[in-house]
Amino acid sequence: MTGRDNEFKADASTRAVLLGEVLPALAALTDALPNVPPPGIDDNAYAYAHGFYCRVARTCEAALLLIDADLTSEATPLRRAALEHALALAWVIDEPAGAPAALLRAHQNRMKSIEKLIDGSWDVTSADFARLFDVEVQSTGQDHLVQYGQLIKRYKDGDDLLVAWLTETGDSHPSHTTASAYWRTGNLATTAAPKADSDVQVVTFIWWVAACQMSRLLDWNAKLTAIGEPAGLGIVQLPKGAPKSASTSDAPTRQ
Repeated sequence: MTGRDNEFKADASTRAVLLGEVLPALAALTDALPNVPPPGIDDNAYAYAHGFYCRVARTCEAALLLIDADLTSEATPLRRAALEHALALAWVIDEPAGAPAALLRAHQNRMKSIEKLIDGSWDVTSADFARLFDVEVQSTGQDHLVQYGQLIKRYKDGDDLLVAWLTETGDSHPSHTTASAYWRTGNLATTAAPKADSDVQVVTFIWWVAACQMSRLLDWNAKLTAIGEPAGLGIVQLPKGAPKSASTSDAPTRQ
């Protein structure tokens, strides 16, 4: 997954490095995340980027807590959500004007649907939505990228991200996978999947991808290089362009 697979393996020693060194360092970096954008960075875009990155970090921390409690299978919806936010973070950084506008338009449309459903049945009134709906947001041609499937197509390595996302999605919604995870025994208290070294690796990598995207705004590369070196993690780039075919797709580009 890193271009140096002989170093970053799903084994117990790598798991120990991730838990003992990499993840605490990423947490410390996140705690120091500035609320004010650096000079030259669009305020609105930074607000979304900041929010998406924090959501990835917190979601990964929550997933790790579940894994530590032998609730690995139940962490799959969190990993899926973290994947979605990590890629959306790259999009916001790539399109500092178009992406925030598209996200706000999507939010307005969603809230309009909610308004219709709750009208007369909840204590929330149409007036409560007025401030949001009164904000005029022009289409920037980015609206379709709010959909994760469309966003994946924007990136050259989207096939790899799509495989990971489809796997997590299949483990999140009612499916053969979610049912079969509990067929081994009839006792709910003992059906939790055992800890796997790869589970911590996957969660770490999602957080790592998001941190590498934030580095494009905050120049974290030197810090990330030092953090990732013990586990063989290199800086991850998500280049724009047409996705490769599934049969020839390589891992995301790394330095």
